[in-house]
Amino acid sequence: INVDEFFIQRGNIKMANKDTMRLIFTDGVIETEAVTLVGEESFVSLESAQKNSENLDLTAKAKIPMGLLAIILPVSDISGQLSGSVKLTGSYNKLNIVGSSFIENGFFAISGFPHAFDNISADILFNEKNILINSVEGQLAGGSLTGSGRVQLVRINNIPVSLNMNVNNASFEVPAGFNTQGQASLQIVGNWFPYTLKGQYMVNKGLVTTSFIESNGDKSKQIQPSAYLPQYLTKQSFEPINLNLNVILNRPVVIKNPEADAKVSGQVLLQGYPDKPMSLIYYQPILNITLRPQSNQNSMCRQRLRLFPMTSLMIST
Repeated sequence: INVDEFFIQRGNIKMANKDTMRLIFTDGVIETEAVTLVGEESFVSLESAQKNSENLDLTAKAKIPMGLLAIILPVSDISGQLSGSVKLTGSYNKLNIVGSSFIENGFFAISGFPHAFDNISADILFNEKNILINSVEGQLAGGSLTGSGRVQLVRINNIPVSLNMNVNNASFEVPAGFNTQGQASLQIVGNWFPYTLKGQYMVNKGLVTTSFIESNGDKSKQIQPSAYLPQYLTKQSFEPINLNLNVILNRPVVIKNPEADAKVSGQVLLQGYPDKPMSLIYYQPILNITLRPQSNQNSMCRQRLRLFPMTSLMIST
């Protein structure tokens, strides 16, 4: 097989062959000649050392801009550098895949989640069944991020994920208008989309300015997956991340919006999608509230409310 021209391109990122690439098949044995793509400070190469038809021996090496991966990953934006190698051995019926890769200066933005994973470096090992993330370092919501985890490659619609992350000195805005600062121990788990982001978030400071009265017909917050994503990711109901966070308000969170002046402390179970209305279940909250009447009356209704430890209040915002 002769390939005179081949290229991969996304935006201004492009990789292409310089010479004619050749794959030669002789009685089940694969030989390669000049199977290489090059770009600006990037390359992909494939070499064969196969000796007989029963045992494959292919090696691929690469250093590529991760922006090219946006066409297959459920992200709204991605950049950085991915380098690594992979070796394919075994038979055509039972491939053995072993490889390693490293991410430098990675940037990942997930549809529906307001904060990007930035300045990411990661050390990864993989085979045909598992992806082992030995270590991850970077930034999330302005705070430092460390983590590790595992991804199992079972089949389409069944890709179990277990990622553990610690975030320190972060400033989150989830959902919009809910600004908090603190540290979190998080996990991303699940077998398929939407994966669940769960864990514990210790809030040291917070300010809520958004109105509790939901406006209608805000279509700007609807997720619009890339048209280049695989079909199973472009369904109307696609949501990549679901929240299930236990939020501990170490210090009172200030609420200043059209409805109330308040300070809230206690524990909150935060559930739902990051960019859509979600349920808040308040456990043992202590609230100091000044209500703002939605009328032209000059009087203000002031009250102090303390819920007893065994009570809870569910609120939809």
